[in-house]
Amino acid sequence: MTVRIFFLCAFSATLLLAGASPALAQTQGVERVRQQSQVNHLRDTVRGNALREQQRQQTSATTAKAFQNPRAKSQLQSADQARYDRYRARQRTAIDDFASKQAAQPADDQRRTEPAHAASSH
Repeated sequence: MTVRIFFLCAFSATLLLAGASPALAQTQGVERVRQQSQVNHLRDTVRGNALREQQRQQTSATTAKAFQNPRAKSQLQSADQARYDRYRARQRTAIDDFASKQAAQPADDQRRTEPAHAASSH
């Protein structure tokens, strides 16, 4: 937390020295922290999903060794494929959600920076 605050202060100071207004400097610093938070959330989600998938594969491999019946092995493989498909869908959803948030940000930023009278004329 201290590092983020220090980084935010340093970033704000850099913008102030460059001639940016204090409000703009604060907004950009907050935006950068928000974006980094979203990236961290995506990374944690993808890593967590991958770890759960790895554990599932290990369990499935151990379970498959116990089956001698070809039909039972086939059913196990089908179930395993379905679980893998769900894993891939969770990963794709996490990435798509992140991408949609990133795509929506420029429009949100524009609305925040437009003057009130300009926003009301649309």
